[in-house]
Amino acid sequence: MVLDALVALLTTTLVGETFEKKLERIWKYLMIDKVSSIGIYGMGGVGKTTLTKHVHNQLLKDAEKLVFLVIVSQECSIMMLQDKIAHELGLNLSDEHNVDKRAAILNRALFERNNFVLILDDVWKKFSLEKVGDPLRVEVCTLILTTRSLEVCRQVGCEEIIEVETLNENESWNLFRETLGRGMELIDPEVEEIAKSMAKMCDGLPSGIITIAASKRGVTRNYAWRNALRELKESSFRQDDDEEDNVFKVLKYSFDCLDQRHRHCFLYFSLYPEDFIVFVEYIVCKFISEELVDTKWSMEAQLDEGRAIVDRLVNVCLLERVDSDVVRMHDLLRAMALKITRGKTMVFTGCSSNQIPNEEECWTKDLEKVSLMENNIMEIPAEMSPNCPKLSTLLLDGNPLNFISESFFSQMNGLCVLDLSDIEIKELPNSLSNLEGLKALLLGGCGQLVYVPYLGKLKALKELDFSWIGIIEVPQGMEKLVNLKRLLMRGTNCLKMFLRDLLPNFPYLQCLHLPDHMQIPIEELESLKQLQDYR
Repeated sequence: MVLDALVALLTTTLVGETFEKKLERIWKYLMIDKVSSIGIYGMGGVGKTTLTKHVHNQLLKDAEKLVFLVIVSQECSIMMLQDKIAHELGLNLSDEHNVDKRAAILNRALFERNNFVLILDDVWKKFSLEKVGDPLRVEVCTLILTTRSLEVCRQVGCEEIIEVETLNENESWNLFRETLGRGMELIDPEVEEIAKSMAKMCDGLPSGIITIAASKRGVTRNYAWRNALRELKESSFRQDDDEEDNVFKVLKYSFDCLDQRHRHCFLYFSLYPEDFIVFVEYIVCKFISEELVDTKWSMEAQLDEGRAIVDRLVNVCLLERVDSDVVRMHDLLRAMALKITRGKTMVFTGCSSNQIPNEEECWTKDLEKVSLMENNIMEIPAEMSPNCPKLSTLLLDGNPLNFISESFFSQMNGLCVLDLSDIEIKELPNSLSNLEGLKALLLGGCGQLVYVPYLGKLKALKELDFSWIGIIEVPQGMEKLVNLKRLLMRGTNCLKMFLRDLLPNFPYLQCLHLPDHMQIPIEELESLKQLQDYR
């Protein structure tokens, strides 16, 4: 993820003298001491990113310095990091595949900049600065990196190193009260003592304090607070040596407070790459595809419910709002979500992998959701046929995938959602025709796709996304998709003819998007009694 260098970032207020002093210290290093590199380290959720966001926003007010903020993440390869930095600098490295040549281009671009700060947030392992343009050799550049590891700071060669510690008891309580919001001063003394106990159990970790406190906003009854404390103690009863596991136990309490529908939607975010920014309207459409909202309602009502779910997850601090219409999941919460779904999900996303995970080791019978999106997978081997009878969701979107073997889908009879959006395939395998339980087939953006097999057996299908694909003719068997609710065909300009006679076969159609050359007068759609969105 790369953030616009000219836009101030949404962030929380710094709490406590410790954080203020850290910020002052960083500012002194930048403006007075003129150090070349600053390493900021501390455990996950302690506030490193919040600190750097404040530095970023403060630097925006300084006319003498530019600032670039790049979120690195655990799954980031050198080439991905090169691309992220290049994007910040206004470069496109997609035509150059040699790592060293790409580094030289970055170095030249860095030398052309005047007096700037490069912030690399969430660095997980040592990497060669030479491979990303060697910013330390650029006299006008100051490098700031955040990491969970002191060793990374040392190995990269940071000139100054700052540890971000957890909050003390008083600071923890102040943050808890601030997050809880109005009405805190009016609560019963017993409730205040319970709240203090809950704040203390978060061990000074800001992300845990904020998440727990947010889950209790508006709760006033003493018995509800007593019950909440009991539940939190149960979730944190066994303390482990692993700090991250103890953090998860605190964070999971907020997850446990959600109803079933909100839990499923929260977990769905973990299928996306780490630090992936998600547009609210996009994810709400995914909730509809997955039937995570109440599908008996109208299209507008489903969209509203999805938006309300996202708002709720933001309000209880299980999601972060990056902008008014953009959200992301904190990497600590994503790790917790993946831990909750361990054994039922396989997620390898955004890591530039060019090979599909090993069939014997990774594709188990208990898998329910698999996400391999945003990688560099080009083909699925001819002999591959994973035995995954419980698999309901398969996300392969955003890969340069040009071949899927006939055998690949043969043992995925429970598949409900198949997302092949934005891949480079020309022909889909005929075995797709046998996925009779499929409810959503998403092929949007497959500009090279010219062959879709017979669809007549997919009678459970409710959503078919043919937007911006290369087909010339309507696939055979479409007239049998009697349960179709959403048919998306915008931008499919190669399509020669869309048979109007097909439409009466879709009595439940709520959403119909057609190419510009194929618009139908509204009076001809009167038979579609449930149609609400026609474009």
